[in-house]
Amino acid sequence: MRWLIWIACGWLLFVSGAQANDQEQAIGYIGFLKNKPWAIQFNDCTVYRYVNAQKYLWFDRKLQKISCYHFYRNLEGRSINKSFPRSRLMTKKVKIFPKRIRSSTFKTISQFKEFTVDETGWGTFPKVYEVFGAGKNRWYRVQEGWLQLDETDRKFVRYYAGEPDAALKAKHHHYYHSQ
Repeated sequence: MRWLIWIACGWLLFVSGAQANDQEQAIGYIGFLKNKPWAIQFNDCTVYRYVNAQKYLWFDRKLQKISCYHFYRNLEGRSINKSFPRSRLMTKKVKIFPKRIRSSTFKTISQFKEFTVDETGWGTFPKVYEVFGAGKNRWYRVQEGWLQLDETDRKFVRYYAGEPDAALKAKHHHYYHSQ
């Protein structure tokens, strides 16, 4: 009977150790150029033009609106901004590869799993777990797989080592809750 207890205890230690190894440490993140936080003030319409809104669309291609800018159609189904041509960014999906090589085997995503935006409008960027290569040939391993930023992507985002600066988060939350 005692040997059965030892086997059970050993199995539990093995399983708990395996789970701990599954939780990797992020070494960086993919964020906006100039290291700007994702922080939208909903009631002051800081984003009201496509030029300012498209950087948010890079992280979440399903966004219907950001601040005061609507990407697609209004509630009645009428097109918004008919004169504005559809951008390549709006139709392009983010390609995620299973390995660090461009191949015909890839999946497209509309939103990163680790990307979140809370009720105040403060967002968290996708984490990077490994970097490979240099310059334009650099690969980033995110939760979904391997990502390589192309020229269009690099107009909006870049890789940063470490964690995002959350110094403004408390001020942002205070602003939201005091309105």
